Amino acid sequence: MDLKHIIARLRPRHIELLDALGADPNLGRCARRLNMGHSTASKALREIEDIFQTPLFTRNRRGLSPTAMGEVLTRRAAILMEEMRGLHHEYESTLAGGTGRIRVGVFPVALPNLFPAWRRQMLADWPRIVVAANEGAEYTLLAELSGGQLDCILGRVVLERLTPDLRHEVLYHEESAIVCGVHHPVANVPVMARLAALAASEWILPSPEGASFNLVASRLAEEGQRAPRVVIEAISAYLTVELLAAENLVSILPVSVAQELAALGKIHIVPVALPASRKPVGILYRRDMAASPLVKSALGAARKVAVGICRTEAVSRPADARQR
Repeated sequence: MDLKHIIARLRPRHIELLDALGADPNLGRCARRLNMGHSTASKALREIEDIFQTPLFTRNRRGLSPTAMGEVLTRRAAILMEEMRGLHHEYESTLAGGTGRIRVGVFPVALPNLFPAWRRQMLADWPRIVVAANEGAEYTLLAELSGGQLDCILGRVVLERLTPDLRHEVLYHEESAIVCGVHHPVANVPVMARLAALAASEWILPSPEGASFNLVASRLAEEGQRAPRVVIEAISAYLTVELLAAENLVSILPVSVAQELAALGKIHIVPVALPASRKPVGILYRRDMAASPLVKSALGAARKVAVGICRTEAVSRPADARQR
């Protein structure tokens, strides 16, 4: 079967039905949701299976179960529908005088420096562009990128979490600092007992499975200490700083941010270095979107601002963050 055969026979209603079945594999409910009759939906599904010459679902008491090909097609249909929604939004934006819209996921490490600078650069390249930013945990945003809900992600590149459909470009290596409130007991712990005290502390981190957690866990494991005990999961740097001031918690922040806050007396930097080089900061995007003008611009903007960030980082690293 060649591509021309698929293009000639596949219709928008087929894609819409596949998208609906991927979210809810029940033909009756999907038919009602799409304002189709049950017989019309059944016929459309048979047409799709005829186009691809293979069963896409098996029938059971609860509804439908996708075959391997069914999973491929429903996943691709979901991406196509997201692209159609994006097309519609850009169409309306252009009619209103806008010049485009890009959906970007932002990991916490990119919020203080990379994302604001990147947005300013995007505005220079695409005046009045709408940037739809979604801050979130790695596993959530990576799934949204694969699913077509995002155009790119700015944040740490964790290679073991990337699926084959994703590409990445490393921009720079951002050091992180362990931080706590100025009155936290760990701030006054002797050097030899510092890691044990950190292992015994309660932590606030974006996720017990993300890059931040792994950075801390790997450092503690080097000294035979247990992994950090996360009692609060929070993505926002602002919320993290407020909680550090209110409770005896420990967290990590980008070194540049931690240094500024420490100078203001809001936090204390715990002088224990973290292996930032293992988790570089970069931009992630889908392989099939590499030729998109917006994604190309996003990559170009990220490269430009990374140069400035690297220069700033080179002169702003605190001496105690480089000591073990």
